[in-house]
Amino acid sequence: MIFVRRLSDVTLGTLRILMTVRGRKLPAALNGFVEVTIFVVAISQVVRNATNFWSVLGYASGFAAGTVAPGERQRVRAQRDRALSAQCRLPGVLRSVRRLRAWFHRFLLVGGVGVGVYGK
Repeated sequence: MIFVRRLSDVTLGTLRILMTVRGRKLPAALNGFVEVTIFVVAISQVVRNATNFWSVLGYASGFAAGTVAPGERQRVRAQRDRALSAQCRLPGVLRSVRRLRAWFHRFLLVGGVGVGVYGK
């Protein structure tokens, strides 16, 4: 459970930074609130069980996995975009697809269905 909490915490931290850079301050603040809450719960479990090797290992491996997870998603998205641009030689079609993706992303953030920064 410590692994999952730390994985979530680090992933949310990366997403928070991306949201802040893109000017989405309110979602970034809400994301930061959730991120710190998860962090406090995870670190308190590790400190309580500091002599337990598995707690420390779960904390460290959750951090490592959380660092890799957002970058992997970006890499997959970039590959998909390259494949799409290779298939769509018309610049207008690709531009329309990107606009639709950006609009849909904003809809998800406003609707509260999901928190992500991969819509642009």
